[in-house]
Amino acid sequence: PPAGAVSVERGNLTKTRVAAPVDMTLEDAFVFDSTLDVATVDATRSTLRHCFITVSSSVALSATAAVSIAMCSFGDVAAAQGSSFHASSIRVSGKAAVSMTGAELQASSLGATGISAFSVESSRVADTAVVVDGA
Repeated sequence: PPAGAVSVERGNLTKTRVAAPVDMTLEDAFVFDSTLDVATVDATRSTLRHCFITVSSSVALSATAAVSIAMCSFGDVAAAQGSSFHASSIRVSGKAAVSMTGAELQASSLGATGISAFSVESSRVADTAVVVDGA
C-alpha cells in the first residue's frame, strides 16, 4: 500500500526525482525532465514533459498533456477528456485496464500485456503503434 501522498498544485517540478511508494497528485502542475517512481499518479490540467514514470498501482490523467515521456504502469491507466500523449512510450502490464475517453495518442507507442480490459472511446489515435495482448 502507498506510504503517503505527495501533492503538487500550481507548481513546477524540474529535474526532480520522486522514488517512494506514494500517491502523487498533480493539479495545474508542470513536470519537466523528472523521474517519478510512485504508487499512483493522478494528474489534472497538468503537463508532463521529458519524464520517466513508473507506477505500481494506477495512472489517471484528466486534461493533461504528456509529451515525450516513457511510462510503465503495473495498474490501471485512464486518460480522460482533453488528455494527450505525444511522442511517448506507454507500457502497461498485469491485470490492469487501459481506458482512453476523449483523449489523443499521437506519434507514440502503447504496449499492453496481460491486461484485463482495453477501451478507446471518442479518442484520436494517429501515427501510433498499439500492441495489446490479453484484453
